[in-house]
Amino acid sequence: MPIRAIIRSAVKTLVLLGLFAALLIATVKSNGAAQTAFVVLTALAAAIGTLAAYIYIPGFDFAGRFPWRGPREKNAVAITFDDGPNGQITEAILDTLKRHNARATFFLLGRSVDAHPDVARRIAAEGHAIGTHTQNHKKLHFASPDEIEHEVRAGVETLTRHGV
Repeated sequence: MPIRAIIRSAVKTLVLLGLFAALLIATVKSNGAAQTAFVVLTALAAAIGTLAAYIYIPGFDFAGRFPWRGPREKNAVAITFDDGPNGQITEAILDTLKRHNARATFFLLGRSVDAHPDVARRIAAEGHAIGTHTQNHKKLHFASPDEIEHEVRAGVETLTRHGV
């Protein structure tokens, strides 16, 4: 792991630990049940907020495992689009990419491919990478393995059915 990622992870961890230590000290030193309840609820809110950040914010990881930068010597950028195709919006994006001779990766929703199969086929025909973003964009964080497999498989089957 690069030294910058280690430092960034250490700083994030220290900030979070400092927050919880301050809340713990405030709880111990607080007078009365109302103040203690307030501090405990604040600590609980901070914990829930941190958990939500891990789940919903791309790249939020105290261990620094998500690369935000590729090899500098390649002089390249990765462009990705999620949750399409969206008809005219996706077509405008495709027009722009074509004008600049650029390629992107599109993570497509099965239900959107059903709604705009011609746009999905255009994405493939113009040489862009395609991945599934499941069939219905269900939150899979707490789904069972069978539910996850069903959503991913349904998304892939939809792409295949439309020749994408």
